[in-house]
Amino acid sequence: MFSFLARFTLAAEARGARPRFGLTDGRVFRDLSSGDSDWSSFVAACHADFSAIEERSAAAPAHAAEDVVLLPPVDDAARIFCVALNYRSHVVEMKRAIPRAPVIFVKPVSAVVAGGAPIGGLQIASFLDYEAELAVVIGAPASAIGEADAPAVVMGATLFNDVTGRDLMFIDPSDRTMPDWFSAKSLDGSSPMGPWILPRARGGDPEALAFEMTLNGEIVQRGAPDDKIFSTAYLISYVSQRVALRPGDVIATGTPTGTGKGRGVPLKAGDRLAVTCREIGRLDNQVR
Repeated sequence: MFSFLARFTLAAEARGARPRFGLTDGRVFRDLSSGDSDWSSFVAACHADFSAIEERSAAAPAHAAEDVVLLPPVDDAARIFCVALNYRSHVVEMKRAIPRAPVIFVKPVSAVVAGGAPIGGLQIASFLDYEAELAVVIGAPASAIGEADAPAVVMGATLFNDVTGRDLMFIDPSDRTMPDWFSAKSLDGSSPMGPWILPRARGGDPEALAFEMTLNGEIVQRGAPDDKIFSTAYLISYVSQRVALRPGDVIATGTPTGTGKGRGVPLKAGDRLAVTCREIGRLDNQVR
């Protein structure tokens, strides 16, 4: 079944070629892009009637996986909203109090890389850290919606590694220390996302998926839905009360215990990280 949404280019194309998109089963990519279409419109169409898109993909041009260069499943128009301290186990690990409301920050698209791409950040951060996360992709406009209505705007789920410069997390600009989310979380080419999107219509319900992180083959994080403090539906509602969500926007829902900060082990060049989910697949990257 061609059940995943993917963005990609062809290896034979010149660097900087127009991104393509379509459906994949991980081995073959069906190209559904055209000159007058864009990623957010494709996400919205898949959200509205995924069965129709699947049917249309049967006649679309096909590319073998070895001929494709994956791109992250997010374009330059999207906003990436991230949630700090949303897993109870991670709150304990960081020796913090359970938050009474979601702690949200925005990560620029320039920080995101695809599966297989190198992870940057060591050129400025001395304590680079990983954070395996499940991310939800919005499929329909959503402004000030309630928690009960939030699942209806979910297009699907993808994997995310919210790489963080821990040593850049706090600054002392005057008489007290303050968080510096920008410096810690925005490093160019640092945060993998992908490898593709599993539609909610095909099992990509973010409230039901578990995931794990391996570092050089060793399992260091396991994420389970019942460890969350705020549900995905609550997070969507919360963000939409403040910012009108659009198709293609992403909300990363937080990380569980087992981070490098909690273990006292920073990333080093050559480390290999993989976020895996049985239903979605594997997001594999190496630190540059």
